[in-house]
Amino acid sequence: METVELRLKEVMAQLALPIKPEQEQLLLKYINLIIEGLSRQRLVGTRDSVEIIHKHIFDSLYPVTLNIFSPGEMLDLGTGAGLPGIPLKIMLSEQKIFFMDANRRKIVFLKKVCRELKLEQVVFLAGRAEEWARHPDYRERFQTVVCRAVADTAILAELALPLAKLGGEVFLYKGPRGENEAVAAKHALRLCGGEVKRIYHYRLPAGEKRTLVCLRKVENTPVIYPRKPGKPAKKPLN
Repeated sequence: METVELRLKEVMAQLALPIKPEQEQLLLKYINLIIEGLSRQRLVGTRDSVEIIHKHIFDSLYPVTLNIFSPGEMLDLGTGAGLPGIPLKIMLSEQKIFFMDANRRKIVFLKKVCRELKLEQVVFLAGRAEEWARHPDYRERFQTVVCRAVADTAILAELALPLAKLGGEVFLYKGPRGENEAVAAKHALRLCGGEVKRIYHYRLPAGEKRTLVCLRKVENTPVIYPRKPGKPAKKPLN
C-alpha cells in the first residue's frame, strides 16, 4: 500500500492538484473497491493499483486542473466503474453528480462505492441514454455532461447533447484521434445543437496521448433526437 500511496501522491503532484488527506484515503479505498469488484464483473482492464492510478485516476482528474467546469448539476454518461465521476466527486466534494449506465450491475457497484465512501449528492440512473434523454425530468437538464471511453464522438453527440441544457457543456475524454473524431462529427453536432468549444491535448504519466473534446450546447436538440435505443450506434448521424 505504501507504494500505491506514493504513486498517488506523485500523480497528484504531476496534476498540480492539492489533495487533502481524507481525499487521498477515499481515492485509495475506491481503487481497492475496483480491484475487489473485478472478481465479479469487468470494471477496468487491469488489477494493478498503480496502473489504475496512472491511467484512470490521472485521466479522470485532468479537467479539474483546467478549472473548466461551470456550477450546476453534472452527469457521468456511461460511467462504468465510476470513471471519471467518482474521482471527480472526491475532489469536487460539493458537486452533485448523476451516474448513468445501461449495465445495472455497474450501477449496483457504484451504489456500494458511494455508500462505503460516504459520498453525498449522488444520483444513480440505470438505463440507456436514449431513454433517459426523453424523460421530461432529465432532458436538457445538465450543466455538464462527462463521457469517458464510451463511443465515437458522432454517436455521443446524439446521446449526450439532448441531456445537456442550453448553454451547457459536454466533455469527451478521448484518445489521440479525438480531434479527428470531432471534425468528422461536425454534422452530427450541428443536428443535435452542439459545437466544438475547445480541444485540449495532454499525456498520461506513461506518455500515452489523450484528448479532451469540449462541446457547447448552442441550440435546443430537436425532439427527434436521440433516436430509438441502439440506432445512434448502428447508424451515426455523420
